[in-house]
Amino acid sequence: MSRLNTEPKGILKINDPMSFGTMHLAPAIADFMVQYPDLTLQVTLDDRFVDPIQEGFDAIIRIAEPPNTASLVVHPITKVKSLMCAAPSYLAKYNTPKHPL
Repeated sequence: MSRLNTEPKGILKINDPMSFGTMHLAPAIADFMVQYPDLTLQVTLDDRFVDPIQEGFDAIIRIAEPPNTASLVVHPITKVKSLMCAAPSYLAKYNTPKHPL
């Protein structure tokens, strides 16, 4: 029972996409560190897909479909809308795409 009352301690290694990390994660880190002062964050902002187990991350945030694997626990945190854009010069040269791929 005494373990239930202890604060998290140690190092928490997180991998996050660059855009999400700078826009959303970075502003939240200060408040998180105040709430958990005995926890050290090691945040890697990287747009490549990493293998969290092989590369030693405790948590990763991805803006993508979840991987189909039993070795990871996936928790969706929000939905992201996609928007396709094209420059008028591109459309003039290649026409309007009929399919996103």
